[in-house]
Amino acid sequence: MHRKALAIKQLSLPADHPDIAVSHNNIGSALHTAGDNAGALVEHQKALAIRQRALPADHPDIAASHNNIGTALRYAGDHAGALVEYYRAPSQTPPPLCTEWAVFLCPDVSVNLHHVIRREARPWPKQG
Repeated sequence: MHRKALAIKQLSLPADHPDIAVSHNNIGSALHTAGDNAGALVEHQKALAIRQRALPADHPDIAASHNNIGTALRYAGDHAGALVEYYRAPSQTPPPLCTEWAVFLCPDVSVNLHHVIRREARPWPKQG
């Protein structure tokens, strides 16, 4: 169903339209649910690429894409890669510049960070 929606959007919208990114995101989420993390990662990366071209750098959809990529990487066992994406999600900046308020405002990202850090037995990174 999501692939059909994507095909329809691709016929009627410019290639960098945010609605096409939404379709890639939805396909990625469906693939993740089905256990296809490699496929999910590809779709979430496509969504991110479109969103980065179409939206302002601080747009919440870009943060959501980083979070989704981080989740796909975490489930694929790439915990280091997941951490990088999770830190980019709330602040749009790489570690260690992720601020405490940004993690507080993004509870999904905070929970994902917790899972990866706990799995890797690493302390929370120092802020500031």
